[in-house]
Amino acid sequence: MVELDRAVGPEPEQPGYAQYVRHGISARGLRHLVTELGVERSDTTNKVCQLRVKPRTVADGWVDEPQVTDAGRGYYKHSYVCERTGERREGAAPPGTRSMCDVLLDDPRTAGFVGRPTHFLSHAWLYLFLNLVVALEAYVASLPPGEPEPFFWFDCLSIDQHANNGQGSDWWRTTFLLAIGAIGH
Repeated sequence: MVELDRAVGPEPEQPGYAQYVRHGISARGLRHLVTELGVERSDTTNKVCQLRVKPRTVADGWVDEPQVTDAGRGYYKHSYVCERTGERREGAAPPGTRSMCDVLLDDPRTAGFVGRPTHFLSHAWLYLFLNLVVALEAYVASLPPGEPEPFFWFDCLSIDQHANNGQGSDWWRTTFLLAIGAIGH
């Protein structure tokens, strides 16, 4: 934490970094999502997020319609359609979107998969999602008996992927560093 403090200085003037480190997901939760979301062997994290996570995390009554804009780079655009009125939004998500961890927390059967993050997860979105899940399961299996279950802060699942906070890159860099420091591992 000392290096973090030296790197970014004291508490930032912009409040809110804590809101980005509220939720982590367990390896058991990731395995559940593999089944629940129908993740395939060839799916990258980006594809899982864009085609499986985002459509399940829109506000009730809205449908997320993802469309590939550049397959090689994994770029997508999202349109949102209100099921009740037919209103269509291009790019800007309707109010009420949330993270996949929030979705899991809302269901008593899956709420135990989410906890305070204990480990920050760094992962390239163009890597295969299942490789990541298998690696995390192996890590958890290697922990000494009695070790508390780790919860991984995984951006794809821990934060609302529809949200655009409107802040610049300096704010994100500072927020990101503070968030990682708050997680601890």
